[in-house]
Amino acid sequence: MPKSPCWASMKSLLSWSSSGVSRDAKILAGVAGALVLAVSLWRYSRSSLRS
Repeated sequence: MPKSPCWASMKSLLSWSSSGVSRDAKILAGVAGALVLAVSLWRYSRSSLRS
């Protein structure tokens, strides 16, 4: 089976990335959520000041 070594390397790469990237992905998600919250609060404060 020629696909076997390729599949094994792909599986090892996926398991490596999932173990190493999950923390970075959580950090990125937290930063993105904080950014969205900050922008929405800023827009809300601007709209409430205008009225």
